[in-house]
Amino acid sequence: MKPLTPGHVQRRLDSFGLGLTVVHHEAGITTGEDAARVVGCGIGQIVKCICLMADGAPVLAAVSGDRGVSVEKLAGHFAVEPGKIRIANADECLAVFGYPPEGVPPVAHRTRGIPVLIDRDLSRWPVIYISAGTANDRIAIGFEHLVLITGGTVIDCTVPTVVSPAAFQETYDRLLHLLTEREKELDALYRLASIFSRPVTSLSGLAVRTAETLREAMQLPRCTRVEIVMEGVDLPAQPAGALIDLYRARCSYSIDKELTITVSYHETPGIDAADAVIEERERYLVDSTVKLLAEVLERHEMEQVLRESTKTLQRQAAELERKNSALSEILSQIEQEKRTIIREARNSVDTFIRPYLRQIGGGSLTEEDGLRVVQIETSLDRLFSDNDSMTMELSHLLTPREAEICGLIRNGLSSKEISSFLHISPSTVERHRNTIRKKLALTGTPTNLTTFLRSKA
Repeated sequence: MKPLTPGHVQRRLDSFGLGLTVVHHEAGITTGEDAARVVGCGIGQIVKCICLMADGAPVLAAVSGDRGVSVEKLAGHFAVEPGKIRIANADECLAVFGYPPEGVPPVAHRTRGIPVLIDRDLSRWPVIYISAGTANDRIAIGFEHLVLITGGTVIDCTVPTVVSPAAFQETYDRLLHLLTEREKELDALYRLASIFSRPVTSLSGLAVRTAETLREAMQLPRCTRVEIVMEGVDLPAQPAGALIDLYRARCSYSIDKELTITVSYHETPGIDAADAVIEERERYLVDSTVKLLAEVLERHEMEQVLRESTKTLQRQAAELERKNSALSEILSQIEQEKRTIIREARNSVDTFIRPYLRQIGGGSLTEEDGLRVVQIETSLDRLFSDNDSMTMELSHLLTPREAEICGLIRNGLSSKEISSFLHISPSTVERHRNTIRKKLALTGTPTNLTTFLRSKA
């Protein structure tokens, strides 16, 4: 019969919606002490799920790893003789509970409705660790949540385990070692927080300080090698002996870049290779560090892009200012040249044209020719006027004949005078006047055409 898996346990946990997760540990776990070492806790926080047969019926007892089951208390609870209480064998564990003895979880059993007894002594711990299908799979859970997901009965069903002085000393030394390692990890986190909070002036320097901090946080820093691989950094290889154990963590940043941190133990004189195992808590520290460092690198790149963008914008602003200044000067020169040309043209007209017009006007001219001379002089006056913008505006809207008539209207000629001056009929002049009013959007308004044209002068 095949055993159930940690996946069955996880699906059952998910149904409670408490965020409980089955965690798999790579390091081999065969005893409660192994579990405590790998998880990084005291033996009392490791829960033993003991499969029992009480008068032939299956029962699960969840008890602390540092206490033993009291058959007498269980017999009293079930009101049976102590001889009716026994531990289920491996075949019964697999057939009834669905798992090997060392991996029995508190839920998701093959047989539904198995009673669960929870020793009250477990409530002394804020977090306890319990098997989840195999010895290497564990659930971190609080006492209240354990009672909730199992629907178990809380009773007093254990007795203290008698510990020899040697065993006590061993446990004390192990806990002291765990405490020392935890202090090292906390110190490493404080140092990393300090390193990562400073502005990045050198990627190589950042990698070297991070690697050194991680190396000192490991339980065997003398045989530890930390390698950080990231874009823009090429650190020299560290000398090391033969490889014993290795853990590598990766994290992507800035869309297409990858950061890798590799921690490895190597053979070193004076260190037992059997002790050189990268523990779960050390792997977690490496995982956390690679994520934090990736965030620092991404922030550094964003700051660089921002600085470059700022410099580019400043250069562009300076260039635009320079161009604006040059354009203003060019426009000023053009305006000056324009005024000079107008002034020279006016002087030429006054010197070479107006005297002849006066001579012609002073002679014997017909009334019509005299009117033409007047129109020529008036047009010349307006031609050199600084405010005469009408000619340019009307050239885009009117035909040449219409523009000519506009000029005569502006000079004060009546429709009859225009008709005589241009040798066209008065009705033709009126038709042109109406067309001009329409093109100038004056149709239907009380605005006088002569007044409008003079206002544009």
